[in-house]
Amino acid sequence: MPPASYDFSEVMLILAGAGHVCCGASRQPVRPRDLVLVPKGISYFFEDEKSRELAMFCLCLRLHGELKTLFAPLLPDRFRVLRNLGISCAAANHFRAILLAASSSRPGNEAVAVAESLQLLLKLPQGVAPVAPPATEASTQARLRARVASHVTQLQSGFHKSESLEIVASRMGMSPRSLTHHFRALTSLSRATYLRRLRVRHAQELLQDCSRSVIGVAFACGYEELSSFLRAFRNETGLSPTAWRESVAKKSAS
Repeated sequence: MPPASYDFSEVMLILAGAGHVCCGASRQPVRPRDLVLVPKGISYFFEDEKSRELAMFCLCLRLHGELKTLFAPLLPDRFRVLRNLGISCAAANHFRAILLAASSSRPGNEAVAVAESLQLLLKLPQGVAPVAPPATEASTQARLRARVASHVTQLQSGFHKSESLEIVASRMGMSPRSLTHHFRALTSLSRATYLRRLRVRHAQELLQDCSRSVIGVAFACGYEELSSFLRAFRNETGLSPTAWRESVAKKSAS
């Protein structure tokens, strides 16, 4: 395709195929799950690999009025290809929500699309990262441990989010093995066990309200499958959620 520029900013998620995206003297390979960020007015074009035509979803951001002021600080500030599995997976979820809003006639869908677009932009790194001095192994490990410590703190209120170890590690810029190592060093537990204990503790608080269903509690605590919640709860307490609720009710009655 010939070079082109547009009067709006773009965030593109590569869905399939392979090729290159060219901007000025830059020619970068693109593959599925890459994000391509294009500021307004930048000229670029794509080159498809033979028999591997690129397919992508493109969010075009042409803004007016109050939205222009709201979005301006978050729009792409330079042309780049972003490769981060955690950010790409989060972006894909926002793209799906925007598509759902656009395909439905429900009231408020325009506001949903705006909100999802804002959340997507907030997840994209802004600005050019400063050039850091060469890192030693000790300083690198210290930075990684600091990131994991921050993640441990965030889990206190974000334990309900359903994210795999691989997705979290990618978003934090480390390998799953490194995340597991530092997590255990900080908490003496694996991430899975730590997360399970947080979720079951919250489940116990919710189960004391007898109007709540067990499946509703499971969902609120971050479990996609009821069977996974039942197994986790029994591992931590030795009882099923229903039996635990009944035991608490008996103690309160006596």
